[in-house]
Amino acid sequence: MKNERIKAGMINYIEMDLRRAFLNWKCPVVVVSIYLLLLYNDNLTLSMIDRIRWMVGSKTFIVVALMLAAAPYAASLCDETEYKYSMQAVLRGSERAYYISKVLVTFFSSAVVMIGAFLLDAVTYYWQYGLPGVRELEEHIRINPAYAACLASGNYIGYVILIGLQLAALAGSMAVIGLVCSVFVQNRMLVYAFPVAIVYVWDMMAIRFLGYNVGCAVTLYQMGVETINFQFATQSRLLYYIEVLVIVICGGMIICTKQKKK
Repeated sequence: MKNERIKAGMINYIEMDLRRAFLNWKCPVVVVSIYLLLLYNDNLTLSMIDRIRWMVGSKTFIVVALMLAAAPYAASLCDETEYKYSMQAVLRGSERAYYISKVLVTFFSSAVVMIGAFLLDAVTYYWQYGLPGVRELEEHIRINPAYAACLASGNYIGYVILIGLQLAALAGSMAVIGLVCSVFVQNRMLVYAFPVAIVYVWDMMAIRFLGYNVGCAVTLYQMGVETINFQFATQSRLLYYIEVLVIVICGGMIICTKQKKK
């Protein structure tokens, strides 16, 4: 009976959080902002695939895009704590279900706006530059970017979707890190900026202590962004998504534990 009540409460919380995350002005504004940021290009571009690979070179714009992707819901706990809404919501149901819903919807909303904006960019790249020629395609495959097998088989739609999912997973995990930050510091700017610092420090420490080849296999930014252009044999897509899953699970545990102590 108790489990059924928690399950019902979880569904209600998720429905409420999804409405709050997507049915507001932030969501379309963020999608358009990321779309415009990823359009920036200061390289000679030959095709849609060439443009996607060179996107990695616009590091500042990608980092800002990842920060923006957290805007729809990463600061939701800041808002609800400020207006005393979280206390009322928890009293109407399960505290654990309430915070788990926050984590799941924060990840999902950031992932959706990121992949949505990227897919719009990919369509624009296709319209502007078209598909690569045979010689250019062979050169791309030789350099060994992410999902080279899709390029080799001519599955450009699959290639674009997989790249989008890769970026979405990174955006979602960074948003969850921001949500965790919000239970310690009630500052929205830190909620958006802190995940960038965490990812940067994690990547730097991993490469420093494990070496470049091994470190790149466990670094979030390297796996989420840099592999779009080139990937090492040691880098595993499965490991990357396991890391993302661990971040989401640990984020939920930290938030539930911290809020329970209050």
